[in-house]
Amino acid sequence: MPGVYVDIRESPAAACRRELREELDLDREPQRLLVVDWAPNDGESDKVLWLFDCGALGDDERRITLEDSEFGR
Repeated sequence: MPGVYVDIRESPAAACRRELREELDLDREPQRLLVVDWAPNDGESDKVLWLFDCGALGDDERRITLEDSEFGR
């Protein structure tokens, strides 16, 4: 799943849409919020995680290709 920091004055849904465009070249509108979670992190400070439903991928959408850097290696 793509992940991103939310910019100042940007909603979590807008950040989700931006990250989908940047990382997967998909322009999808987040349809509904599925989960909100809290992730304590001593190194960077705590994080709030948002997971959105952006709809199913259709057969007509091109194949998604990820760069190696996206796998956290």
